[in-house]
Amino acid sequence: MIEYLSVFGIAFFAALSHCVGMCGGLIVAYSSSKLAHTSHSKAVLAHLLYIFGRIFTYVILGGMIGWSGSIFEQNALTKAVMLITVNIFLLIFGLAFLITPKFARKLELRLDSHSCLFAYVSKAFNALLRSQSLASFLLLGMLNGILPCGIVYYFLLTALATQSALEGALVMGVFGVGTLVVMLPFSFFTSLFMQSFRHRQKIFRMLCGICMIGFSAFNLSKFL
Repeated sequence: MIEYLSVFGIAFFAALSHCVGMCGGLIVAYSSSKLAHTSHSKAVLAHLLYIFGRIFTYVILGGMIGWSGSIFEQNALTKAVMLITVNIFLLIFGLAFLITPKFARKLELRLDSHSCLFAYVSKAFNALLRSQSLASFLLLGMLNGILPCGIVYYFLLTALATQSALEGALVMGVFGVGTLVVMLPFSFFTSLFMQSFRHRQKIFRMLCGICMIGFSAFNLSKFL
């Protein structure tokens, strides 16, 4: 329970310090192009579909990564080495996020604008932004869930450390819910959130980094 509360707390501060800036632009884009002249009830449903689509992708990725980590259960020593290694990486990521966010951003894989993958992703986004169907919001969220993101990498490492498909999926699900608490209100109060984000981003980033370091240190202390 302590570990899942830690995941939720990190996700919450990560959403305030990172996700609003990185993913906020997409919410603004689909809101202005697809929801400008729609009813309030449809807008609520659209935003929920988008967020649940993203969480669905996270859960699937978490299950796959958690399952892949289960191969280390064959040997107690191998399992311990794997868990220590993963948590050292988590600690490094937390320190980078706390001390030098520019370095943390360099840990993220970027889509080259000249690559074929970028062309396909860009084409898919543009098609979904033009569509007026409710399903397009769900698909936008699912597609957004696979985009390169350092915070997602952090939680996928956490899912890997669970060495379980179910627990890995649960970790990513809790991460998604933690971001939902921030991103859903953001969808309706964009200007207010952006103003708050600019003034308090550094504070939220520091809190997120501290939570990351504390979580990894807690896991490493089990081996002392």
